[in-house]
Amino acid sequence: MKVRVRGRVVTRRTIRGVVSLLVPPEVGINFALTHKYVNPSNLRTISRPQLLNRSDEEIIFAHNAEFRGLAQYYALAKNVKDKLSWLEYANTGSLLSTLANKHKSTIRKMHKRLSVNGELVYWTKVKGKSRRIVVYKLKHLKRPSRFSDADKKPNVAMFVSGGAEVIQRLNAEICEYCGKTDGYFEMHHKNKLKNTQPGIERRMAQMRRKTIVLCVPCHDMLHAGTLPDMRVLNG
Repeated sequence: MKVRVRGRVVTRRTIRGVVSLLVPPEVGINFALTHKYVNPSNLRTISRPQLLNRSDEEIIFAHNAEFRGLAQYYALAKNVKDKLSWLEYANTGSLLSTLANKHKSTIRKMHKRLSVNGELVYWTKVKGKSRRIVVYKLKHLKRPSRFSDADKKPNVAMFVSGGAEVIQRLNAEICEYCGKTDGYFEMHHKNKLKNTQPGIERRMAQMRRKTIVLCVPCHDMLHAGTLPDMRVLNG
């Protein structure tokens, strides 16, 4: 930078660098290849045979958990939505392809069947009531505060083994944290309990589980790092 010092123009070094968290460029394609969302030869989305014997709910839960977990892992990155947009396409395409393969249908027909007001929504009946499962997109990403822990990369084994217990707990329609019994519910999973917020950590330890069914408000607050401690709420 040119500056004037005692009547003379001199060059002075300046520090203008800004530290930014960025998603590495290879993350999306590596994740898609590892999880077999795409054909390695042409990167076209493909069906996942290992999920075909699972229920529609479990297939969607698995895809949601994988993509949501990675997106939340990089939630603080400045370019997260830009760099993971292709992976969102690959994840959704593979999901639709898997469902279409299972039901002997086409991707186009499956997309039309699930489309509701700009979302992809799977509707199911639970105790005579309709319940929806929304396919996760980057627009649903909740950015945590700088001081909260981002999710670790997801382990989705629970969705493809022993899935019946997961479905039963979701179908119970009760938030295992706040006790809410109306609205929609989602499964939250943590690889390491130490990465959860204190209130959730205690509750999951009491239940001796690494998964917990949460109502949508509790789940959103958890990912945003704002979930209140139930001991405080209960006085």
